[in-house]
Amino acid sequence: MALRFGAVDGICRIWLDGEQTGAQLEPPEFMWNRPFFVGAGKLTQGRTHRLVVRVAKESHGARIWKPVGLMEQM
Repeated sequence: MALRFGAVDGICRIWLDGEQTGAQLEPPEFMWNRPFFVGAGKLTQGRTHRLVVRVAKESHGARIWKPVGLMEQM
């Protein structure tokens, strides 16, 4: 499983169920409008999972601004 981030304006770190599963650390001026993927491991159907994303940027607003989706494969 993988999480597809449509676009994040800023650097970000991603946790799933309390464990860091990925990060996007490229400069925001390069990645602000580009999609990227991070592994989601094995998710259990019927169970609630917790996704935490921390987005930061030195100037202006930092945000997830395009949809995030769950994909079967990367």
